[in-house]
Amino acid sequence: MNVHHDSWLWINRMGNHQQETLDKLGKVWKQIANHFKNKGDRLLFEIVNEPTGMSPYQMNLLNREMLNVIWASGGENKQRLVIVGGLEDNKNQLLHHFEIPHNKRVVLTFHYYSPWDYVSNWWGRTTWGTSKDIIEMEQDIKPVYEKYVKKGYPVIIGEYGTLKANQKHSKWLYHDIFVQLAHKYQMITMWWDNGNDQFDRIERKWRDPVVKDIIVQAERGIKNAIIKPVDLYIKKGQQLSDQSVDIQLNGRTLTGIFRHSKPLKKSRDYTIDHDGKTVTITEAYITKLMTESAGLGTKGQLTFTFDKGANQVMDVILYAHPKLEKSEFTV
Repeated sequence: MNVHHDSWLWINRMGNHQQETLDKLGKVWKQIANHFKNKGDRLLFEIVNEPTGMSPYQMNLLNREMLNVIWASGGENKQRLVIVGGLEDNKNQLLHHFEIPHNKRVVLTFHYYSPWDYVSNWWGRTTWGTSKDIIEMEQDIKPVYEKYVKKGYPVIIGEYGTLKANQKHSKWLYHDIFVQLAHKYQMITMWWDNGNDQFDRIERKWRDPVVKDIIVQAERGIKNAIIKPVDLYIKKGQQLSDQSVDIQLNGRTLTGIFRHSKPLKKSRDYTIDHDGKTVTITEAYITKLMTESAGLGTKGQLTFTFDKGANQVMDVILYAHPKLEKSEFTV
């Protein structure tokens, strides 16, 4: 449980109105702590989400004051674990400016949305996954392990995840690598979602169930196989042919390919190369998918299953180049 958007609604006045802000936030936490003081240790408090508008010194002061309010409220709160971080829940602030409380009943935190141009898709970047990308991600996470986890301080990565229209293969790979690295460096991850990106709260369904399954398996320390492409596009009118699917096995073994619950037949519908890293969907099976129904769009969904880890799902899509209704525009 945390104090969330207050961070930029009024807590950001801390820089110029220090005592007023401390008093107000202290009253908030006194009420929360008293209300929940008899709850067990499965309840954790987090002082404030992504605090801003203050100096690192003031951030550390705010943490100290609120910790004292919570722990002094009695009941189970005397031993309550409380989540604390640096300014903006920024990793570099945590590494270089955060003051560790003397009481060890704390869990440290930071948020991870890097690289921002990919995660946010603000400037049109939709792909991630080069060797350089993966090295940079590990270089981001490892210093937190060296400074804190290695010395016995638990760390929760309190938010992470892609936010917009990322290319699916890259999105699956990004989440898999990130959670695997967090597991390697003994940190717990919390996948951020406000209902707009991952889980449709009205329809009550996952927008991309595969990325959810990848995260669950990676959190268990299980490596996932990742396929590419995730969306197999077939242009209308082109000569149909065999289609290759690359598999990053990561120690997994392909156990089957299914459409709905019906297995595809090996040799007739698909073949596998000798090392298991490339699957070829036969021309005959592609033709079958293309001719089962009229029109453009998704013609079939193939599920790749493995001995362990998340299933991988590939959409086979028939497309045509779009045609503009008019050729002249006024700007």
